[in-house]
Amino acid sequence: MSSAFCAENHVADLIHDVRVAPHKGRALANPQLPHGQHYAELERHLGAQNPSLTNIHVTRSTPTEHWDTRTRPYRKWYIVEYTADD
Repeated sequence: MSSAFCAENHVADLIHDVRVAPHKGRALANPQLPHGQHYAELERHLGAQNPSLTNIHVTRSTPTEHWDTRTRPYRKWYIVEYTADD
């Protein structure tokens, strides 16, 4: 068996071991931010809430009527759907 074949199988095993799972949750973000920055802020908040998750990617956010007024600018709560490596 060639070493290249062994290396390819090892990489495939590593990729297979990573678990990307869908999640739902709540996160804070400034609603004034442009789309990309808005999602990045939601992802940072989710990461702070769930330090065991990596590679968090928000796929959908829905604003709620609730605000966090303890900081400036105020941040709004969102219901979010996201994927992350477990």
